[in-house]
Amino acid sequence: MATGVTMRERNGWRDKNISLRHRLWGVETQATDIDWVVTEYRSESGDIRPVAVIEYKNEHAPQQSLSMPQYVVLSKLATRADLPFFVVRYATDFSAFQVIPANIWAKNILRESVQLSEEQYVRFMYRLRGYSEVPTKVLNNIAQQKEQCLF
Repeated sequence: MATGVTMRERNGWRDKNISLRHRLWGVETQATDIDWVVTEYRSESGDIRPVAVIEYKNEHAPQQSLSMPQYVVLSKLATRADLPFFVVRYATDFSAFQVIPANIWAKNILRESVQLSEEQYVRFMYRLRGYSEVPTKVLNNIAQQKEQCLF
């Protein structure tokens, strides 16, 4: 039986009651509180297919190694589902997205981490779904948001 002290709720902005309760159960019941893991999918004519698992982290979140337990678990889950798993760190103003391939399927798509603009990232998201083009309306919306940020 492992012993030790579990960590306190770090941020306080989540519903921390379950987090606090879980800590009463002991270190043998370790779990990962996933900030914002997204399963990206494609839906067409009633056919819904997952295309990737993505863990989003704000640029101000602490840097973490892919060898940390929460990433190892997510990587194994995605790999067993034959899905790429990416960790994506994004700028608060959405001007940049660092895309980090975190399992074998993701590394078949991206060999290494890349820094993308928002438009490039959206193009990447469309390619994950098998689309060759991003609708002009979407690209215009992104450009318009950029312009509004400049003023």
